[in-house]
Amino acid sequence: PRPSKSSISGTETGAVADRRIPSIATRARVARKPRSRRNSLLFSVSIFMFQYYATELHLSNLLYWNKLNIFSTMHQTTLKDIIESGTSPLSSDDQKLLQEAYAFAEKAHANQKRRSGEPYIIHCLAVGLTLREIGMDATTIAAGFLHDVPEDTEVTLAEIEKKFGAEIAYLVDGITKLGKIKLRGTKEEFYLENLRKMFLAMARDIRVVIIKLADRLHNMRTLDHLLPHQQARIARETLDIFAPFAHRFGLGSIKWELEDLSFRFLEPQTYKRIAGLLDEKRVEREE
Repeated sequence: PRPSKSSISGTETGAVADRRIPSIATRARVARKPRSRRNSLLFSVSIFMFQYYATELHLSNLLYWNKLNIFSTMHQTTLKDIIESGTSPLSSDDQKLLQEAYAFAEKAHANQKRRSGEPYIIHCLAVGLTLREIGMDATTIAAGFLHDVPEDTEVTLAEIEKKFGAEIAYLVDGITKLGKIKLRGTKEEFYLENLRKMFLAMARDIRVVIIKLADRLHNMRTLDHLLPHQQARIARETLDIFAPFAHRFGLGSIKWELEDLSFRFLEPQTYKRIAGLLDEKRVEREE
């Protein structure tokens, strides 16, 4: 029987439009469910469905994520990119706030580099760009620039509050606290749901979780530079904690990318096989 409207939670209905097309990782999990003797046949059918989505709906996102790191080396995000992106222009006061927050973060992270060898400020800009693209306000973007400053530099939260005010300092402090919650290697849904509730309870402001999602998204895009056991741990945490949050908040594009990138590190052989099939299909279309 079809569920009644009362049985569907409000957090689910907000993301209905984003669930019409499942991500690559979601389809792969369905394909791997054991079905006795029909298992291999169902897997073949699932591969056909992957090709169908990629061909008919132009959703070759798996190939897109594969090429994302190549693109990032060709064009590094700048503050100008962030200001000029988005659906609505920023006011002069908002632009000034972002310029000041960027300059503050750049100075604080001046001597730091990512595992990739890139200046640390590149990560802050990537987080800011994601927040701008999903329509967050200048205050949230500024907090995104500053989110790692108290934890990774000698600059204190009090200095951030003195410079940018209590609201931005509050958001930055919330992100620092969320960073201390770690997944403990379990797949128990009860435990994971409690962990998600803890996230929300500690955040108190939904903007804190959204900044954390933007932070995790860029970390997943650059996960190649970590050791294999670190990649697997972070990918599992992303799939179990962060992707469901993106789904609940109606951020479908972020959810799909987090799932697909997690799938790439958790099931590398299956990922490569599917990516190869999609690539072959794309070549056929171009010919």
